[in-house]
Amino acid sequence: MIKNKNISIGIFQAVEVLQRLSLSRSARWHFEQSLKAKRDRWAEDEYVREQGREQGVLLRDRQLIKAWLQKGYTIEQIAELLDEDADTVRQTCEQLKEK
Repeated sequence: MIKNKNISIGIFQAVEVLQRLSLSRSARWHFEQSLKAKRDRWAEDEYVREQGREQGVLLRDRQLIKAWLQKGYTIEQIAELLDEDADTVRQTCEQLKEK
């Protein structure tokens, strides 16, 4: 395949694996540690993004609850609009009053 210049991605992957297998024990350990660090960093980034999304939703919900309370909506009406439990909305209202 190489002579015919019909190179596929599979060959490149196989060459990479062979190169990794031929590394010395310490070099392989360092290589695997760098891969692990990259995986951990990607997982950490995803976690941070997810937490940011959740905080953004909570902030938006608090702003909506505050605006609806000022307009005279009841807690039950707000809970229905947000598709939340009334107790959850009540707790959020109490947190807003504390601030």
